[in-house]
Amino acid sequence: MLTLALALTLTAAATPQRAVRIIYTGDRRGVGAGFTPFASLGPVQAAAGAPDLQMVHGVLVQEPWVLLPEHLDPQGAVDFLAGGDVRCTRPSPSGAVEIRTELVITPPGDFADALVESGGTPSEYGIRDCTNGAGAKARLVGPAGRRPGGFPTWELSDFEFRQALAGALPEGGPELLVIGRPVQGGPRTVARIDELRADDPGALYVDAGSFLDGASSVADGALSLHRPLGVPLLQRLGPDALAPGETELLAGARHFLDEIASAELPYIASNWSAEDPALALPPSHVVEAQTPGGPVRVGFVAALDPALARQIPRLGEEGITIGDPVTGTQAAIDALTSSDRPPDAVVVLTTASADVMADLRRYLHGADVMLGDPTFATLRVAERRTTLRTYDRDIKGAPVTLPLDGLGTVDLSLSVGRLKELSSTPELVRGDLPLDPELSAALTATRAAHYPELDHPLLPELPAEEWPAVVCRAVLDATGADTVLLRTPPRPSRLPGPRSELQIADQLAVLDVLEVHRVPGDKMKQLLDQSYGVVPVSCGALPGVKFPKARGRSIESDRTYRVVTTDRTRWGTPLQSILPTVHATKPLDGAASRVLTHPDGTPVTLRGVVLGELRARRDAEGSPEAALESLRAPLTKPTLWLLRVRQISLSSLNFVGTESDAFAAVPETLVTSPSSLSLATDNDVALEVSSAAIAGDLRFQGAFSTLETDDAEEELSDDWKLSTSLSLPALAFPQQTALRAMPFSELMYDSEFTPTEQEDGTVNDTQADLSLTLGLATLRWGALRSLRVGALASRDLNQERAPELGGRLTWETSVSLVGPLKWGTLGDVQLYALTPEDDESDLRLRGLGETRLSLPLARWLSLSAVGQVFAFQGRKPATDELGATWSAGLALGGGGAFEL
Repeated sequence: MLTLALALTLTAAATPQRAVRIIYTGDRRGVGAGFTPFASLGPVQAAAGAPDLQMVHGVLVQEPWVLLPEHLDPQGAVDFLAGGDVRCTRPSPSGAVEIRTELVITPPGDFADALVESGGTPSEYGIRDCTNGAGAKARLVGPAGRRPGGFPTWELSDFEFRQALAGALPEGGPELLVIGRPVQGGPRTVARIDELRADDPGALYVDAGSFLDGASSVADGALSLHRPLGVPLLQRLGPDALAPGETELLAGARHFLDEIASAELPYIASNWSAEDPALALPPSHVVEAQTPGGPVRVGFVAALDPALARQIPRLGEEGITIGDPVTGTQAAIDALTSSDRPPDAVVVLTTASADVMADLRRYLHGADVMLGDPTFATLRVAERRTTLRTYDRDIKGAPVTLPLDGLGTVDLSLSVGRLKELSSTPELVRGDLPLDPELSAALTATRAAHYPELDHPLLPELPAEEWPAVVCRAVLDATGADTVLLRTPPRPSRLPGPRSELQIADQLAVLDVLEVHRVPGDKMKQLLDQSYGVVPVSCGALPGVKFPKARGRSIESDRTYRVVTTDRTRWGTPLQSILPTVHATKPLDGAASRVLTHPDGTPVTLRGVVLGELRARRDAEGSPEAALESLRAPLTKPTLWLLRVRQISLSSLNFVGTESDAFAAVPETLVTSPSSLSLATDNDVALEVSSAAIAGDLRFQGAFSTLETDDAEEELSDDWKLSTSLSLPALAFPQQTALRAMPFSELMYDSEFTPTEQEDGTVNDTQADLSLTLGLATLRWGALRSLRVGALASRDLNQERAPELGGRLTWETSVSLVGPLKWGTLGDVQLYALTPEDDESDLRLRGLGETRLSLPLARWLSLSAVGQVFAFQGRKPATDELGATWSAGLALGGGGAFEL
């Protein structure tokens, strides 16, 4: 046994190790991506004492030269180079300090010395004043002495746009310019990959996902203008395995697969399934690399994050399912390791979330290495070496997870068919490294075409934590929504200074499309309560508030509210399951939701709405600062026009009369009619307008019914009223209580549709009463929609007599009961003073009350059980007794409040 072990050991030692290098990228998010960390900003601010800095977009760099147009604007830079025949003066000495990833141009002095003490390196730079053939001016910053190669080429394609901060030192100090150097930039990353492959022609290149550009920052609702560069670039790099990520799939699987159809790129996805075979992707890919010790077979699998299906709604519409990453990836690994020629090493490609990666590490068997974790920063790591124990792949053994920041390499060393050691090196791609000239020229051309139109200030310096509220408020005001619910927008830059349209557009590089959902008022509170804590951004009527208000008004059960969100918010949050439970879903209701569209039918995007609203506010208010203050201002109560239909109905009523002749002279059909079964129509429609200061309406109420018997047709009710009222909510009091009162007035004309006829055939004039009420009215409070009490003056226009005086009380309530049932009441009680001219037709008391239990059949149609009572008392001794009539029955009618 000892001899066998020794023989195996000697055999293993004698077998040359096989090593293969993998160059890998992941989560790059586009060929134009990269970031400028401005790591020197802290030392600059500390040394300068809070300098006044702002982002400028017109700085062009052709290392080591920096071209500064007169106004540091991109249009000026483009025009200067287009003018040709550039001539520059001799250099004037200029201080410059290279500190971390930036070049700080500033005159010599205490400030420059402080930067050097913070770790900066002083450089001999000079500034040349340059003029082109058209007379335009610019400054050229670069080496003070002569340099091999001379000046830059003066071709726009040989320059690149750089982020820079310009300003001045406090208290009138000299100008200051901080020029960023990008880290992990696209052109330099590509050049570095070419260098690595030249050093090791047998190296494999793979990408873990999100290599292509995603949403555009300059074109509304479109993919990035840089995206067409991605597929040809991948073809040139010759990848050995690729995983699709969020940016590849952003416009859907079909769009992505059409893009790569003729490119023959080795995309794989292990937990991907498609109803359409044309949208299928292979679960794995095996590459055989030739090494001095013999061929090495590397199997690649790709684990996609299931969250992609929620973030990209089109995937579901196309029948794409992104299954459990552990189950799908394990099945792909098992298929590889059980094949006739199993791979020597299995590598997992993924850019999934930290939770998904934790599950892969915890439960996956048979994987050796996992590449692409974007959750750790690795730029400070120079190299990482890992020695592995031999283990049975059927036994749990977590893959070695290698995070990355854009680009890295890993050397796999294998012996006797097992991975023994690996060495990983994160590649720090600095801004002073060589770049790929073809890609750089393409990026510069696109930016030169679009940067100028967006180089305008839009907002002042804004705390990052306030950005979601600004986005939400812009959507709220632009769409007229009652509530806006959004996912968290991309995090804004924390750089100092005002924000330009270009910076805001970069932050809004998403494809979110706006949707509007119609939610009945009696379900708004349910929606808001269920959204609390699960939808990150909201404004308007807020989740988690006991008494939410929409545009400054309490929620009304008979109104329909506009809830605006985005398709990706709905799919990526519990709104996907919440909204169907609160939509208007009665049989005759219309569409409960729709995508907002422009007049030409194109969808309205989050980017377009926010940019448009911010531009409109800046232009209207006169400055970015004023625009931001208007967005920060508390929500006001805008003017609102409503058509309120309290009732339009047909009803069948069983009427029970007084059976008394004492009131025969009273000209009220409700007093004199006998018991009967009747058919009736009842209408109550108002045009309402309200704002923070006033509220008014123009209201029509009408009731007409007839009694059909074997002998005759008789009227039971015949009355119509036209009224207008005005109240002053701005004067509501007391301010500290929930129930508040305000002054109001109402002018009413009360008449009949047809005149009454006496037994002798005499036709009476139609009723014509004009009344004015002045008093107090409550604001809406809980179930109480209104309560009015006031002094009344009434005049019968058919008689030459003085106005009658009295008091009036009206109310209206509405409350939701179990399920869809609603219960409402209304009343109108008038009490008149005695006058010398009273006769038996005059009433001291007139009181009408109604109760209605309604079952909605649609938002505007309901079946109701109705009860009405009319109480009255005369003024003369002969009629000085309390009488009442009542009716009950069923009514089929419509009602609701409709915003105009």
